[in-house]
Order: sequence, then C-alpha cells, then structure tokens
Amino acid sequence: MYCNENYRASEVPGYVLAKLPSEIDFWSVIAAIEGTKPLFQCTEIRQQCILIEENEVPDMVRCTPCTINTVMLEAEEKMREYLQTKTIMVK
Repeated sequence: MYCNENYRASEVPGYVLAKLPSEIDFWSVIAAIEGTKPLFQCTEIRQQCILIEENEVPDMVRCTPCTINTVMLEAEEKMREYLQTKTIMVK
C-alpha cells in the first residue's frame, strides 16, 4: 500500500493498493499500520509486588519468564498466523 498524494479534487484521498486485494493478508495491513512489536507489553508486576519486600523477591519469581507474558505472546503468534491466512478481498 502507498498513500495517494497525487489525487485530483474529484477523487477521494487515501491509499492505493500496490497488490490485488486477494494478495494482501490482514496481518500485513496491521503490521503496516501498527508495527510488529507485541500487542501485550509485560510490565513485570511480579517484581513490584506490594506483599514482598524488594530484597525478598524469590529467585523463582525473578529468574523465570512471566507466565502471563508467555501466554500472551503465544496467543499473539496464533492470531498472526490466522490473520496471515485471511485476505482483504471482499467476497
């Protein structure tokens, strides 16, 4: 896709497709608009638990991957795989 900056006054401004709609998958559109960084951004709240003193955070918590982040990244990968199978072509 690219922006149609050279439109005439009688035309609607917007985007012109560089490929056929049947060749453009939904994930490509999302990635072009939103970027490819993960939708879920882990803030490591485990490290900031108000019930645990800063120097008392167990290694099990500090040194293992965040379960929520792991599950969310897996879910995003499944979503990405699914969206790559769907095109923007209207049927």
